[in-house]
Amino acid sequence: TRQPGHLVTNMSDLKDKLRQQLDELDVLRSIFSGSGETEIEDNDAYYAIVAFVRNIDPTVPAARLSYRMHLAGDEAPPKRHDLAVTVRLPQGYPDALPEIHVTSNELSRNAIDELNSGLAIHMKESVVPGEVCLLSLVDWIRDKTRSILTEWGGPTADGRGTDAAQAIARDRQWRFCRMWLYMHHIYSKTKRKNILSLASELQLTGFCLPGKPGVVCVEGEEDAVEQFYGVLKRWNWKSIACVRRDVTPSSQSMGTVDAHRKIQGFQELVMGTHSNHADMGQFLEYLRAHELEYVFKDLFGVEGQVKAAATT
Repeated sequence: TRQPGHLVTNMSDLKDKLRQQLDELDVLRSIFSGSGETEIEDNDAYYAIVAFVRNIDPTVPAARLSYRMHLAGDEAPPKRHDLAVTVRLPQGYPDALPEIHVTSNELSRNAIDELNSGLAIHMKESVVPGEVCLLSLVDWIRDKTRSILTEWGGPTADGRGTDAAQAIARDRQWRFCRMWLYMHHIYSKTKRKNILSLASELQLTGFCLPGKPGVVCVEGEEDAVEQFYGVLKRWNWKSIACVRRDVTPSSQSMGTVDAHRKIQGFQELVMGTHSNHADMGQFLEYLRAHELEYVFKDLFGVEGQVKAAATT
């Protein structure tokens, strides 16, 4: 079990961990980018850590990285339940557990206590040592808040509860979108983990094919797909491009967004190769299994062909 006081054993190890902390903060700020959504609590500490990581100042930072995220609830004002999530990172994070505390002016003390105690248990049981986890923890906090509001009958602006508000959202007009992204490569474990978490946060299905080249497919409501692409474009890539975007307007005959999805859930594909290059034959078979082989030429400029099995 990881402990909040985990010690960093050498300077190189410390810089690597602080670099991961800064990279994760950049991802969170690109997602929660509205005015006041992500606020650094101690700017002096932040700039000291940046200077240390970039070899501008050899002085080991004494203070820890800390910031606050303001998460808007699902409901319409004035009954929306907003959350403030305070994050304080020990120098040993992501080997050490982060310190996270949630507050809200709209939720009762008992609800907040249940949320924070549940979060502490979830972190000890589910967070993997050495892997950044804050985006997935934000997802958990939001899901747990919805569960608490449903259990306790939290009202929306029209007094009908969160389930009614979500039903109203589902009934509005939508446009289904499937987007294909092509990257020069996807190697970073941090990026790969955050791609999975972001897709889950936006309720998108699809896959991430890591390696060289890297391919990401996302499908869901057009607004969510465009938000996903907007966030990824702000990350540091050698190259990233949208090679295809298929959009279908809503209609009664075609049902819901889910009726258009070809893939269940969002996953990282492992295509059986020991190098950094995925097996394109296996990838094409995967696409065919999901009736998506038409995109192979858009991605790679050639028609896909699966090799016939050898006969004796």
